[in-house]
Amino acid sequence: MAVALASNNEIEKILNDGNNVFTSKFFEEVVKEKPGESVVMSAFSVMQPLAQLALASVGHSHDEILKVIGLPNDNVTKEVFPLVNSRLRAVKGVELKMANKIYLPLDAKIKEDFGALSKSVEDHTNHRIKNLVNSDSFSDNTRAVLVNALYFKGSWLDKFDKALTTDRDFHVSKDKTVQIPTMFKKAEFKFAESHELDAKLLELPYEGEEASMLIILPNEIDGLPALQEKLKVPSALETAIDNMYKVEVNVYLPKFKIETQIDLKKILMSKAFIEVNEEGAEAAAANGK
Repeated sequence: MAVALASNNEIEKILNDGNNVFTSKFFEEVVKEKPGESVVMSAFSVMQPLAQLALASVGHSHDEILKVIGLPNDNVTKEVFPLVNSRLRAVKGVELKMANKIYLPLDAKIKEDFGALSKSVEDHTNHRIKNLVNSDSFSDNTRAVLVNALYFKGSWLDKFDKALTTDRDFHVSKDKTVQIPTMFKKAEFKFAESHELDAKLLELPYEGEEASMLIILPNEIDGLPALQEKLKVPSALETAIDNMYKVEVNVYLPKFKIETQIDLKKILMSKAFIEVNEEGAEAAAANGK
């Protein structure tokens, strides 16, 4: 039987579309669990253990998992992650590491497809994610534990001058303002005003200019909940990004460090970390199922 396989571009578009939808759903669940908190998350790193689980599943469970992550079938699943992971590791100017690990009983038998996608690799988060799996992760009913880890570090293409970092007002809400170290730079960046999102968009490139940080700032101090609602529709953000253009911008960016642990209805455990300073950004995420 002949099987027609999609081209690399088609495969990447399938993953991109699925990731956008899954990210929107995942973000919604995280916000529900962490109301009023600062959070960091990586939906893409959650997709990989779910894809592994799909390949190990059959019947209704298999179909439901593929539906959640937006992938049409096992053939695409087996193609897309090795391809995209290879492309991501080749991005110039940044450090990007990914790894998958499976914990199984010694006498366990696994499906060939599942084993092929799940490669066992040592620590790939530069020790930024610790204790994701410990003795509490296992019980007499445990049949398998899937772990995915992702680590990113990038230096700004045009670094912030530490001498210009000063304490400035940061509006936590309309009623609460705090002073925090805030970086400043006046330079040309990709920028946009989105009427649909009622927000401003700014893109800060990393060295190599093949990766960047996208910042979305609501126009209103209390506009974050409304922005979160609008971001549930992935196309709204895509449209706003398409309308970005180069312009000189006065950038005031708070230095920050966020760590988040998420337990979504006991389905999977997610830990994430991000730090942004004058040099650049460092982030890590790890997920277990």
